[in-house]
Amino acid sequence: MPRLIDCFRIAALAVVIGIFWAGPCAAQQNLFNVPSARITPPEDVFFQQQFNFLQDGASNTTIEFGLWEGFEAGFNILDVPLYLGGGIADLDSNNTADFLVNLQKGIPLSELVHLGIGTQLGVTQLGTALDAQRPTALVNFDWIVVESEIPDVGFFYGGAYYGNKPYLGKGNTLGLMLGTEVPIVEDKFSFMADVLMGSNDISVAVIGGVYTFPGTRWQLSLGAQLPFPGSHNDFGAVLEITRVAGNPKRELGPLGTLP
Repeated sequence: MPRLIDCFRIAALAVVIGIFWAGPCAAQQNLFNVPSARITPPEDVFFQQQFNFLQDGASNTTIEFGLWEGFEAGFNILDVPLYLGGGIADLDSNNTADFLVNLQKGIPLSELVHLGIGTQLGVTQLGTALDAQRPTALVNFDWIVVESEIPDVGFFYGGAYYGNKPYLGKGNTLGLMLGTEVPIVEDKFSFMADVLMGSNDISVAVIGGVYTFPGTRWQLSLGAQLPFPGSHNDFGAVLEITRVAGNPKRELGPLGTLP
């Protein structure tokens, strides 16, 4: 198994290649967990409902509204418990939803490469179900990501993230992220995978696929979740229901907006 430092070196190289590799890229819209640089067009709406089936199940909801060109904003309701898998032991864990607002700016580096810079900011409760009083804490997650396309191959993503301890839990606060989406059946089915690197609670890889219902903006994604080495996270499955914004064929216009 490669050393962790070697994984980071490979990821850093991939980010650099992603910045300079020309290709027309196809909103904050996600792969499984990695944000993309696609920006929701003005007066349009992006919706994604994700279900995580691990030892403990959780629901994550994201809604984005297109603002003026190059900007989108919305809100997230994350880590809503679906079920508890550890019995009485779950009373000593933090199963608390996070409520956040978000903002992302899309910047065209060229007609072929787009950059996304975004943030999520909100609140959660600390402590466990056994605590008489649970203080409210600020949660924050920030990212920068580059999205590009290799024609006739697929879309590729590389970037970095920062989060505070109430959001990420124990482990690193700064890490790298990578992702890809490769069409298998045009406009219907694509292979999709992404990874958040590190040792914190979100450091996982998800490998799976996304199916686009013909003639609609709706997609269904299913993937297997694998813990990043050294993170001590769980194996599991991820199911997503998504309404994409703009043109689902992923053809980008100026400022990363979908026509």
